[in-house]
Amino acid sequence: SITEPVIKKSIDVTSKLNKLKESKVIAVTAKNGIEVSFALKIYFVRNLFRADSFFNTSYTWDNIVDFNLDVSQGHNLKATLISSVYYNEKESSRIEARGFDTDAFQFYNTGAGTDPRALNTGFYKETLSSFAGRLNYNLLDKYLFTFTGRYDGASKLAVGHKWTFFPSAAFAWKASDELRHELKTASLFQCEADFMLRVYRKQ
Repeated sequence: SITEPVIKKSIDVTSKLNKLKESKVIAVTAKNGIEVSFALKIYFVRNLFRADSFFNTSYTWDNIVDFNLDVSQGHNLKATLISSVYYNEKESSRIEARGFDTDAFQFYNTGAGTDPRALNTGFYKETLSSFAGRLNYNLLDKYLFTFTGRYDGASKLAVGHKWTFFPSAAFAWKASDELRHELKTASLFQCEADFMLRVYRKQ
């Protein structure tokens, strides 16, 4: 019998990821956090009952993605995308009563107290979201164009105005190389003119 050769092909995923990272075409940064807390305090002594509860939930979710691409010789394109989400919610309550004629109820029958002191509840919620994008175009490493847009929303703002868009644009010109060349030309022309003038005076 003839045994067919077995061809094994392995792919080095780690090296491919490292090459992609070294090329710096795409860079991703993420920062996330979640926090949940709960507290309950109960006081029960003779003729006095008080219970305080507190519950808090909050989280943040931030992400940044960068793109760097050489479209062709002398044309570079960079883009940045940003997103940020924040959420915070708090709940609280307090119950306090006095004047119990017996301790048998413990904290299961607060209505039996003849002297209610506190019956409060609280709620607070806050949200914030931001999304932004920036595009940079580099032409011949001399002319720079930047376009930016940001879209923000906050629960604290008035109804109908909770979201706002902020656009911006900018242009820059790297004149240092050209000015340096002009200064060198002007300096050379000045030296030549000064030399010709001195030669003419000697004659």
